[in-house]
Amino acid sequence: MIDEFGRTQASLAEALGKSRSHVANTVRLLSLPALVRRRLEEGELSAGHARALLAAADPATLAEEVVRRGLNVRATERLVQRRAEAPQKPRTRDADTTGLERELSSALGLRVTIESKKRGGSLTLHYASLDQLDRLLRLLRAGT
Repeated sequence: MIDEFGRTQASLAEALGKSRSHVANTVRLLSLPALVRRRLEEGELSAGHARALLAAADPATLAEEVVRRGLNVRATERLVQRRAEAPQKPRTRDADTTGLERELSSALGLRVTIESKKRGGSLTLHYASLDQLDRLLRLLRAGT
């Protein structure tokens, strides 16, 4: 409506019965990548999640992580902040290990990390809620 009818954010807000800041924040969401906007439209992300992702260097990648981990808005804000503060060092990982992490993550619906050591290693399953933990425990128990 702003582009098509030449309305200002203030006049649009008045016509819609919303605050000007609400309209401005909604318009800002249009600058997100199409993947993130689609997740917002489909209800996988809230407007609060999307506003937090506006500050991210790579909002599409973080949106995937937010949905996969089931993060709330505050956790999403912290994730964006941590990624912005973290030094961007290249992480060399074995391609097989990375592939296995992806495969397990996809099968379990959780973030999975594998750390190899000289003798053995560790497998970490990251859950964001007790529901995710309960689901994981049911899967493990069913396999025994």
